[in-house]
Amino acid sequence: MFSSAVLDLRNEPSWNPSRVSSDAFAWPDGHPEIRLAELVVALAANSVADVGSPVITPSSIDRATGGVRRRSRAYQGAAFQVGSDLEPGDLLVPPSTTGPVLLLSGRHAGALVSARFIALRPGNPDEALWLWGLLSSETGRQFRSTLSQGAMMLRLDPLLLLNAGVPMSLSQSRRHLLEELRLLQASTLGREEEPNETWWHKADLRVTEWRMALATPDPDPLGVGDPFEALCKEIVAGRPTRPVAVEVEAPGHLPVVDILALSGNPPRRWVSAEQERVVVAQPGDLLLARVGTIPHATVIDHLAVADHQVVVCRLRDPALGASLACFLNSQRGYGLRQVLSTGTAIPTISLRDLRRLPIDPSALQTAPDADLPVSDLSERLELLLWMN
Repeated sequence: MFSSAVLDLRNEPSWNPSRVSSDAFAWPDGHPEIRLAELVVALAANSVADVGSPVITPSSIDRATGGVRRRSRAYQGAAFQVGSDLEPGDLLVPPSTTGPVLLLSGRHAGALVSARFIALRPGNPDEALWLWGLLSSETGRQFRSTLSQGAMMLRLDPLLLLNAGVPMSLSQSRRHLLEELRLLQASTLGREEEPNETWWHKADLRVTEWRMALATPDPDPLGVGDPFEALCKEIVAGRPTRPVAVEVEAPGHLPVVDILALSGNPPRRWVSAEQERVVVAQPGDLLLARVGTIPHATVIDHLAVADHQVVVCRLRDPALGASLACFLNSQRGYGLRQVLSTGTAIPTISLRDLRRLPIDPSALQTAPDADLPVSDLSERLELLLWMN
């Protein structure tokens, strides 16, 4: 979302874009405002996540539905744990200005959560629900963007967020929205797409290749579908970026997407946008890991440089990106990718095998979480909060 305003900066002490854009922002309808810090308490991460533990990261949150899609098993480092550091009713605000806010519920009990989130504890359930809807709406996303810092990748500033003003939640003119917000928030609790840990079944190895029998609990449909390359304009592996990358974000540089970045970790390196010997991923491209056992495939929404461990798939129909990522991360899609990988120490899938990977046609006919409303969560919240 973009906004514009004409400001007189002649007598301003600072022309900092974040401060200027924050001053220019106004909530709709002129409702009374209160500092966010008066409604919430900021929480600290006191736990640690090891590699292999399922962790909710910012990229785990589906931007359309607002629910947890899948958890990262590659994240390591500081973390929150629901039940000790966090509790149901707390809010997780992502560092990105475009992602929805997650309102924790009993379904998240025991979960590990990346410390990249800004964790907030509202004073009561009604305020938690109001702030969730407010910050996840289209206007809320614009509000967060005015409180962000960074040259290429905007990151929400926690201090600016806490000191910013938000419309008061408990005014009589707003209380009638709480039940509708409650129903809308409940609709975000769809199922997670995450491969099962183990399974067992019987297979006749006289008629089934053993690799296929080990791929999924139901290997019969693995050979059904069109090859993945038929859905792509281009499938290309990234190139090594370390020789040309810097470790500090700089103007005119693009973030590097590597294995850890696919799992929701922040970028660790940046490459000049003018560098020629790199593979640049465009918004709408499908990215997936070429090496290791990480199941994540994701659709990127910004320009980035693909590391040599990542494959960039430019789709013929970008609208299929979410469904394809969902299939590739499902038990069936993940199992097939694994069975086509070679190598004992570090499994690797070749571009040749990836191109022939069969895509189940039914996976493209059903959108992820098709039982949920198809409109974007931020749009539904915008209509509910400001258009009624």
